[in-house]
Amino acid sequence: LWKQSVATALACTAFAEHTRPSNPSLTFTAGLLHDVGKVVLNEYVVEEFGRIVRLVAERQICFLDAEREVLGFTSTEIGARLAEKWKLPDSIVRCIRYHRTPAELDPPDVLVDTVYLANVVCMLCGIGLGADGLSYRADAGVMGRYHLKESDLEMVGAQMLTDLKRVEAIFVEETKSPSPAGVAR
Repeated sequence: LWKQSVATALACTAFAEHTRPSNPSLTFTAGLLHDVGKVVLNEYVVEEFGRIVRLVAERQICFLDAEREVLGFTSTEIGARLAEKWKLPDSIVRCIRYHRTPAELDPPDVLVDTVYLANVVCMLCGIGLGADGLSYRADAGVMGRYHLKESDLEMVGAQMLTDLKRVEAIFVEETKSPSPAGVAR
């Protein structure tokens, strides 16, 4: 989950050049927090998770629909509620709630679109790929709003993968270096 969150945040930064959100400094944070609801669900619905995965595979429905059927709610709804409780900016809450369903917003939200596109690129690159991951395609409406082509997704994906390797290398180095005296890891 951390890898998918960081990858989405990195891709958000790259997509901000195309989408030009009003507050580009929020794009990385929105990408990093977009799936915070999954953290909560992973902790509290372990038994139901298997049922959700089976539904996705057997009926070929999206993960959100399976979550809603099994749990009565989705990870995006839980994440948005948590973000509201934490008093995060409304723009971040919207990204968490709608990053899988940007077409539900009228008018469209540029920051939500940015997180949506970044999330799609991550899934297409095999990061955060679930049982339903390969069934996702970028929404034509979102792509059209920013005059994006498939080649733009590929370019952002390549950039994100390069940046992600750098971040992973930092983590590897940090785990190899000894802790300062008195500091627990």
